[in-house]
Amino acid sequence: MQLAPDSSAIKCLLRDLLAHGDQVKMANILGVNPADISHRLDPNSERKLNLAEGLREAWALCGANADAGRRLQAYLNSMFVGWLGEPSLSGRKLCAVAGDVAREFGEFMDARLRDLPAAQQMKEAVEARETLDRFIHGLQSQQNSSNLAEFKR
Repeated sequence: MQLAPDSSAIKCLLRDLLAHGDQVKMANILGVNPADISHRLDPNSERKLNLAEGLREAWALCGANADAGRRLQAYLNSMFVGWLGEPSLSGRKLCAVAGDVAREFGEFMDARLRDLPAAQQMKEAVEARETLDRFIHGLQSQQNSSNLAEFKR
């Protein structure tokens, strides 16, 4: 089993990803003081980051019950799709994504057949799955649009 998530590493990642303005927006969304967010993301601070604690709990859940871990992952992925939205794919764009699916799967198979390290194989598999998920979402959007058009007739 992979090591538990490191709270300091997660804090550093978030600090690097979020500009000061993003931290202020985050504070406004959460209804807290921007300094509070800054302290939460400070790797030198003893303050616990709830996100890091949640990831540690998810890690433990995966170790205890892999199927439950996969279900949690699917649930979290669906939440992120809802929060971030997905760009609408149609026509040519969807065809391009279908090509990306084939390419990503080919890269995964190449890593698998060359017996690259498991971490590299996992990276390629995740990229292929994410691309396939985008394609499926695009197809679902097309189907929903088609159903809506039929309903309006």
